Amino acid sequence: MDISKAKQYMLKGIAIVGMMCLHFWGNPQWINGENMYGGVFSSKIYEMAGHFGNVCVPMFAFLTGYSFFAQKAKWKSGRYRLKKAFRFLMEYWVYMALFMIVGLCCGEKFPRLDILLYNMVGLGVGVGTEYICVPFAWYVSFYLSIIILYPFLNKILNCKLPLCLFLLIIFYGLIEWIHIVTQSRLPVVAEFFRKENTLVSVYVGYLLGRYRVLDKLSHIKKTVKKEYYILATAALICACILRCLNPVSFQNFWGIIYTLFIVVFLCLEIPVIADLWWGGEKGPLYILGKYSM
Repeated sequence: MDISKAKQYMLKGIAIVGMMCLHFWGNPQWINGENMYGGVFSSKIYEMAGHFGNVCVPMFAFLTGYSFFAQKAKWKSGRYRLKKAFRFLMEYWVYMALFMIVGLCCGEKFPRLDILLYNMVGLGVGVGTEYICVPFAWYVSFYLSIIILYPFLNKILNCKLPLCLFLLIIFYGLIEWIHIVTQSRLPVVAEFFRKENTLVSVYVGYLLGRYRVLDKLSHIKKTVKKEYYILATAALICACILRCLNPVSFQNFWGIIYTLFIVVFLCLEIPVIADLWWGGEKGPLYILGKYSM
């Protein structure tokens, strides 16, 4: 079961909705410390939506990893990678310019030239900065880093599975070590290497494509359809409740397992979700995913 371009757009649309929920309700502290919860439902409902929205980053990374496999011939071209990086940056710079304009109109501090240059590649950003920036633009630097690392990652991900997993564990440790040793001396470098957990989602996206895992899961789903839906629904509800009740415990390893479970489940169910609630390939999820960054 390949994830077609249309399905990828719809999954990306779900990730964008999740990102909006996360930043509206999962991180309310970024607006002057005020509580942003409100509306017709209880605050817990909004909080749960915000925590569920945290799947957005692993989903984006998963789709990037899957794209590395599905469009391997294109990604091998240095020109194609450069074009993808430049187009991504151009779209980000449009948003960045809008943030600058709004910030200046509100009397916010304009960043120094060196900080501005860092900001242009998604570094030196965050909620607590004293200057104007796109607060949650760290994914820009992450996306650029995996494009730069693609030739190296591609060699690892095409090794035999035991060797591949061994090398990925070493690489994971190396990235974590670089982040730790540069944190105090070279914070910009440390920031560039702080996304080791998100890299795992890229690996999984590639390996699921390479070993056709979704095909196998889809076959199991058809064979034991009733039992599949009972177990999958129960597991999904339990995972979401545990994630919302105790978000701290879902950091690092368990957070990776949880988010990848959600991503794989959505990959299997995206046709049903889209057709029932979102108008299929002409619905808002598809449009949102296709015309976003």
